[in-house]
Amino acid sequence: MAKISPGSFAKKLRAFAKDLPRQQNEIKKATAIEIATNLVADTPIDTGEAASGWNAGLGAPATGSGGSGANGPMVALYNIGATVAKAKPGDRIFISNRVPHIEYLNQGWSPQAPAGYIEAAILRGKAVIQRQKLRYGVK
Repeated sequence: MAKISPGSFAKKLRAFAKDLPRQQNEIKKATAIEIATNLVADTPIDTGEAASGWNAGLGAPATGSGGSGANGPMVALYNIGATVAKAKPGDRIFISNRVPHIEYLNQGWSPQAPAGYIEAAILRGKAVIQRQKLRYGVK
């Protein structure tokens, strides 16, 4: 087994520590995309307004309205991806929907989605974090 000098070990440790913010940021972005993808896919569609209403903001919830028209949900997801891609270490990512009836849809008012589908999407997003913890051997 090769020996590692204290100086070599310290150098590797510093390099690892320097890269941590980037790694955390990538995990944060992947988690946000997973949650947003599930939210858009799981939101009941009648007119498409609610599914199109998902958006992302950095540092605060977005004030926009997401997508619109027949391709609204895909436009919303594209816009979320573009915003999330700009996130830097330390930025907070907010996924939100300003459509007034989104709360009612999450309470199960539509037969197209079960009550709590928003919370379920968040749990699936948290699974991304758990997979990354396993990947890096973190408990």
